Amino acid sequence: MAYGTKNLLIFKNNLIQNKQNLKSFALKLSFYVLKQMPQIKSVILAYDNEYWKKMSQYVTYYLKSRGINVYFLHKNHLGVPFSFLEFAFKKLNTLDLAIYFSFFDSKSCEIQTIFKNHQEINFFDFNNFNLNENEYQFLNDEPIYLDTKMLLNDYLNQITSNRVTKYHNSILNLIINKYQYNFELIKKIMGFDDLGYKFINKQKFTNDTIFRVSKTLLTRGTQFNYFARFFINQEVKYYLAHKKIFSYDFKQILNEHLVALYIKFQNTFFSSMLINDNFFKINKIYINQLYPTPILIKVCEMFDIEYSFVLHQQDIILNDNENVLYVDNNDISFLSAEYNYRDSFKTFFYINEMLNYFETQQIDIFDIEKELKLKFLTYKEFEIECSIANLVHFKDKLSIQKSISRIEIDQLTVFENKQDKYIKYIAKIALKTNPQCFISISYNEISCKLKFSVFYSQTTKIFNKIKEYFNKFLLLNKKIRN
Repeated sequence: MAYGTKNLLIFKNNLIQNKQNLKSFALKLSFYVLKQMPQIKSVILAYDNEYWKKMSQYVTYYLKSRGINVYFLHKNHLGVPFSFLEFAFKKLNTLDLAIYFSFFDSKSCEIQTIFKNHQEINFFDFNNFNLNENEYQFLNDEPIYLDTKMLLNDYLNQITSNRVTKYHNSILNLIINKYQYNFELIKKIMGFDDLGYKFINKQKFTNDTIFRVSKTLLTRGTQFNYFARFFINQEVKYYLAHKKIFSYDFKQILNEHLVALYIKFQNTFFSSMLINDNFFKINKIYINQLYPTPILIKVCEMFDIEYSFVLHQQDIILNDNENVLYVDNNDISFLSAEYNYRDSFKTFFYINEMLNYFETQQIDIFDIEKELKLKFLTYKEFEIECSIANLVHFKDKLSIQKSISRIEIDQLTVFENKQDKYIKYIAKIALKTNPQCFISISYNEISCKLKFSVFYSQTTKIFNKIKEYFNKFLLLNKKIRN
């Protein structure tokens, strides 16, 4: 069975915070869905946070008034991750539509839908869709609650059954930040391997790649190894811990580093009697075209792993018995033909297993640099405001550049009409530095900002030069336009 997804972005403002506006929006969403998919008989609703409880109730009332069966995953209305809803929808295979309410970032929210491919929903004219609210009644009735315990056990089994190792010692200790959507699942996943962990509430991080956590927030006497940082959009990133006198400092481990380590890890065990009977070796890596590639290419060649380049994870079509990795700057996804979707909890489980093994063997995660004879790059990013009108001129001007801040360009790829949700892919630049540095440029249509992701060696000290260059570049471009 093939499935499709569509998303709608809405701003976190009075549209969804005011009770009357909330009811109006719920009515509009419900009848827009029914207009697009008049044949549906059953819908399942879920969300990442109790903030959406009222919205879901109003949608339930309106849909039930039209004879639609509405299902919920939790009778106590807890938030769940989107990956669990997607698993449940496909596992049950009896529902017509799934609707998920979530936060996209601090200023906007997202409504995601899942449907079977012979049906279709689009939100292209949602903002222009109007109806007379006085003509519609709603049925104040409860939804049907599913056996979440059974589904959750099946979901966890799907995550944990393909682990690499059969036996292991559990010595890893993680710090994990808590969201409503991840709290219960993480406790179960960490309990499966009996790994140590400490939840902390939302922290104010100094930046995306390096930050500090006070020891007063942590368990006294426990040595923490890593921070698994979950995000509001349900991504997960890892940070290496450096213990200080009164705090822990954390520095991000780039995804290319984690993937290189995982390929080494699985190949260490592949011919071993200690390997799990259900483990399937990763046989291919899909690399996002905007992501730096030397490390990933080298590790694939070293361990005879096939690799390919894509712009979107959705472009990956898998055959039976294929187990692959997709990697970009924000995400590592373990994919198979049966479960071909992003799941940060599966990534969380597999990366934890690998890091725990390295801790038990006292293996430094940077030792792999010596084997590859390449150094892992440092990553920083910055954003610059840019209107849609200026974006076209920015791309035109960028395409003719021969150097960036007097550093010669080795390769410049400008993308045309390439987009993932609300992010436009603009360009990837490889610079003639030693080691080679990269700049990936994308554009957020919601914030109207260009994002510059810079991958560089600290020995080159070029980040500030690149940031200064593009600030002047955009300012000059704006003056010329005006």
